[in-house]
Amino acid sequence: MKLTKDEELETEWTNKKGLMKRYEHLNVNTLSHWLMEMRRSRDFRKYVINPTPKLVWININGFHEFLKYKQRTNFR
Repeated sequence: MKLTKDEELETEWTNKKGLMKRYEHLNVNTLSHWLMEMRRSRDFRKYVINPTPKLVWININGFHEFLKYKQRTNFR
């Protein structure tokens, strides 16, 4: 995935809406499930921050790495 010039200037953290905007066909239920999976993983929990019960921040690069991990483990 090639980032446009505007996307390169964005911060590296976003919320659920920001991720769903970036990954067009991602729905909120799938994203919530994957975030729970990331929180349970020792390797990926550092990429999800919940400063309050209703607020979540996701590291964009960490989420992209998680998707690559999901792809690698899906075809075993």
